[in-house]
Amino acid sequence: MEIRFGCMAPPLSRQLRKYDIDKEKVKEFQRDSDAISRLYIRGVICETVKGRAYRMLYRKICAEIKSQE
Repeated sequence: MEIRFGCMAPPLSRQLRKYDIDKEKVKEFQRDSDAISRLYIRGVICETVKGRAYRMLYRKICAEIKSQE
């Protein structure tokens, strides 16, 4: 499964449309993704930390998808 993150990526609501995930959960994931991007753009976190944070978010999204199956 491919999920793209970052300010230039399509919204998670569009990317996750084909999965049966609660809309509020998708909004929460989007807020998390936006927060990671914002912290990186503002220089609060480095690229390594950004990558780790996105990997953690990806794993949470995958776990949510698996729990819905």
